[in-house]
Amino acid sequence: MSSEASGSASASNGSPEGEAMGRALDLALRGWGRVAPNPLVGAVVLRGDAPVGEGFHAEYGGRKWWRSRTPATGRAVRRWW
Repeated sequence: MSSEASGSASASNGSPEGEAMGRALDLALRGWGRVAPNPLVGAVVLRGDAPVGEGFHAEYGGRKWWRSRTPATGRAVRRWW
């Protein structure tokens, strides 16, 4: 693993979307070693430029990311699909 890929996954171009993607990658890594055979999943929901929700898949058979409670909203993120 290169030194750029080790440690925190956050890498941003300074845009709100870039910041959110870096945060989502960091969140996904929280499930490392606990979600197999499922993939690592992290998500940040933006409204405009502001994060309004986030979550990650924490363990196999556990809650999916959209059921996670978030500090930004204080409630479960509603699925939009």
